[in-house]
Amino acid sequence: MGRYTARVQFRQLGANGPRIPAITFGAWPIGGGMGAVDEATAVRTVQRALDLGITAIDTAEAYRSSEALIGRAIRGRSRESLFLATKVSREPFDRARVREALENSLRALGTDYVDLLQLHRYPSDVPLVEAIEALLEAQTSGRARYVGVSNFTVEQIDAAAALGPIQSLQPRFNVFDRGPADDLIPYCREHGIGVIVHSPLAKGLLTGK
Repeated sequence: MGRYTARVQFRQLGANGPRIPAITFGAWPIGGGMGAVDEATAVRTVQRALDLGITAIDTAEAYRSSEALIGRAIRGRSRESLFLATKVSREPFDRARVREALENSLRALGTDYVDLLQLHRYPSDVPLVEAIEALLEAQTSGRARYVGVSNFTVEQIDAAAALGPIQSLQPRFNVFDRGPADDLIPYCREHGIGVIVHSPLAKGLLTGK
């Protein structure tokens, strides 16, 4: 990791947007999603990642204690230097539920806005237009700078993009699951949609763990 820090690459969202490192800290494991993690260890892990130059963190309301641990880890650090992404995980993805999820996330993270608010999956119990309008309402309020979706197919993200500007997609992508390289990633490149992949190490399979 020490050698890596000198080569951190950044992407910028828009002319005045935040600079995002090519590697994002995925915060599902620290909340216990892959097995118990001591809270102090989780906080130190986030802080060490930030010290090494990682400024983007991706979490979700479904990641158990992840958001609260991140809030503890970033306390006292410059908020403007961080890119915090979270997801609305529990349905229904209507205005009231999205608003509630965002308020809970902001409270846990200890901030008054997130950089990216995402739907964790395609809505199954409300019309897509209602879910997208709920995201855009959060963006208009200033409590979410950008909005995106996770685990959508090409057809689903195309339908979502027709309802409002979608800034990012989060698909599963690794050497065992390269499907997105055939359709999702080319679609996003063509339409100017950012991609944040999840499970790039196949849930630890590619690390030998």
